[in-house]
Amino acid sequence: MLPDPSSPPPAQPKADRSRAPWLLVGLLAALALFGLCATAALTAAAVWLRGNAQVSTPADRAVDTAVTAEPPAPAPTPAVAAAVNRIVLVDPEGRLATVAPDGSDLRTLTPAGPRFQFPAWSPDAGRVAATGGDDERGLVVVVADRPGAAPTTLYESALRPPFYLYWSPDGRRISFLANEPSGALRPGIALHLVPADGGAESRIVQTGQPFYWQWTADSSRLFIHVGGAGRDARLAFVAADGQVVQEGLAIPGFFQAPGISPNGRWLSFAEATDAGSQVVALRPADGQRRTAPHRGLAAMSWSPAADLLAFTSPTADSASFFGPLRLLDVETGSVDTLVNDTVFCFFWSPDGRAIAYLTRDDGRRGPQVGRSKDFISDAQPQGHPPIRLRLSLVDVASGQVRTLTTFQPTAVFITQFIPFFDQYALSHRLWSPAGDALVLPMVDDQGQEGIYVVSASGDAAGERRRVADGSMAFWSPR
Repeated sequence: MLPDPSSPPPAQPKADRSRAPWLLVGLLAALALFGLCATAALTAAAVWLRGNAQVSTPADRAVDTAVTAEPPAPAPTPAVAAAVNRIVLVDPEGRLATVAPDGSDLRTLTPAGPRFQFPAWSPDAGRVAATGGDDERGLVVVVADRPGAAPTTLYESALRPPFYLYWSPDGRRISFLANEPSGALRPGIALHLVPADGGAESRIVQTGQPFYWQWTADSSRLFIHVGGAGRDARLAFVAADGQVVQEGLAIPGFFQAPGISPNGRWLSFAEATDAGSQVVALRPADGQRRTAPHRGLAAMSWSPAADLLAFTSPTADSASFFGPLRLLDVETGSVDTLVNDTVFCFFWSPDGRAIAYLTRDDGRRGPQVGRSKDFISDAQPQGHPPIRLRLSLVDVASGQVRTLTTFQPTAVFITQFIPFFDQYALSHRLWSPAGDALVLPMVDDQGQEGIYVVSASGDAAGERRRVADGSMAFWSPR
């Protein structure tokens, strides 16, 4: 349940220490996050498959559900700054580090002790923020990418460990999720905002579970999807102070992360109907809608360069989004299948001309029904051979597909990144700024984890280079 947005959120203590080891709390939090999301998806799918749920469309709802505002248009493009072109990673000791794409100039940014995960670049690529912690507390830190820079702690708590963060587009604030303990007034997942300069404490703006969102381009609002599917779930715009400024867009269907097109004119989500669930692209300015029915869950992502919405969903009822990759053209309403295979996750190139995607490299091809539960269990070492993935590119205009490489991914990439890739695609980048390479965490033939750069262009397409030891990595935005 969500708090009254008109009431002030509770203050977050600077240090909330207890004798409970943070590492255990953090592990339970991570497991709880996946379990909550999977449970929500399975429950929603079960209701749908029973076929007896009566779901109304937005047209059946009261007048206050009407769309009254269009998301703000992107802010004016700033002057072009010098390229940074660096990769942030988590090294084997859990420290944050950055490196050049050729493996040179490795900089370790945090001291030994706390272990971090899923670092994210600031929009100007000058700083890195990450969640993490040690035996005593969970942390959110930010650190400049320069030799000798000292990390700044933005948040710390022993009982409320953070597990995901996402910069505002203007780089002034960091939004992050933290678990609320079962004895809290508002148990579940809390969305926090904190100034990126450390000038104030974090504050809770909304709560709920599961929780997904995208910032508007001007950093004034967040488009949130909370609570899974059905009438108890929510699609809304909230301001940075937690005030709900617009809601009632639709009854959420079976999906995770909502989306806003780069020009701010279109929204994307899945909507529940009497017939099941459908992907929706909505233009709030005039209410125009483009829809595409889907099975199972849908995972979607906007092209960075055109009004094109890519999405995956299975070909039969399944509590996952693994399936063919399709493309919705919101200008014409047409839906085309780009990849008729079981796609686990996908990422637009910076220029929008290609989409990188991952499938399983096990000799099978075709749109089999993907089951996320089986995929995750197969990723565990007991009794299963290592999973291998195939990295491919599809040209959006021609539909031509190229396989770049096959590899064994790290466990954290399989179990934590892929299941939520649609949210991570909004905050973390695998593509290089120039769109000529991708960075991926891989396990070599000796079982060692490393960070690899894979070429995606020219005669060198598919060639890969190990640039550092580590378990996860992301490219700078410029």
